[in-house]
Amino acid sequence: MVLFLLLFVTSAGVVVITVDPGDPDVMTRPPRDPKIPITNRTAIIFGVLYGAVLFVAALIPLIAGPDTPSVEHASASMTMTFVVMGLGTVFNALTNRRDPTSGLTAPILQALAISLVPVAMIVLATQLPGLQAGLLTTSLTGLQWLECVGLALLLPFVIEVSKAVRRRRFVVAAIVDAPLAVDPARARAESAA
Repeated sequence: MVLFLLLFVTSAGVVVITVDPGDPDVMTRPPRDPKIPITNRTAIIFGVLYGAVLFVAALIPLIAGPDTPSVEHASASMTMTFVVMGLGTVFNALTNRRDPTSGLTAPILQALAISLVPVAMIVLATQLPGLQAGLLTTSLTGLQWLECVGLALLLPFVIEVSKAVRRRRFVVAAIVDAPLAVDPARARAESAA
């Protein structure tokens, strides 16, 4: 199950983030401090927070699932955990494709189209007899699918709330008129002061 998620679900999430054209408002924000490394305290805290949310969401079917989880035969609880992990990973890629801008902003259609591939792979893993036998999954009921989607949506909810909090902390930089900014007379006036 883990290898299936890594090969077919996580890799598609990387593609979603890679092909995103980027945030059009990036130039209106102040530059990041070059002294802060990519793996800084804040990034680690958010990574651990997001991982913990997905862990708890995936743990719920194991604890309160419709049957006893088993690693020897297919069980609905293990399948639900598999589905929550897979959908959570897809939702993570969709919402984390831009930071700190909401991942739900345009253009999102290309990201959604790419995300259909891993979602289809998750569905096939729970429906096709060959994949069910190899992954020890079983078909889920409609209600179980809804529960999985609801649990997986916890992660993008937390991501979007944390982004909203961080956006409120940004100080919007004053937009400077480009011709004024490069005017030689302005430079002489500032150096004389």
